[in-house]
Amino acid sequence: MNEAPERSQAYLRWVASTRYCAVCGPKADRVDPHHWSVPGLSPRGVGTKASDYSVVPLCSTHHREFHQRGAAAFASAHNLDPTVVIEALLRIWLRDRADQPAESFLERVRAYAAARRLA
Repeated sequence: MNEAPERSQAYLRWVASTRYCAVCGPKADRVDPHHWSVPGLSPRGVGTKASDYSVVPLCSTHHREFHQRGAAAFASAHNLDPTVVIEALLRIWLRDRADQPAESFLERVRAYAAARRLA
């Protein structure tokens, strides 16, 4: 993947406003939209951040834990599939608005998930 990752401050603000941590649920006072690099969906390269549409909301406790454990160990410990969370958020976001970059990213997420199911 050679294209630049999509950027959307509006989407990041919306994810943060949900106050829903993907691990502990709606009790979070504040959540951070954590950019989760998913192989096959995210650009690669040193210092390259994932698309703003490839975020998972995490409370500060779980965000800190993510950085301590790393993506694979964190996902395993919490039985969390980031693509499921990313797809669900994008579907909710797109219910109320038109956002072509988000729609394109959602299609890539769906194709990635389908390919994983077939593998």
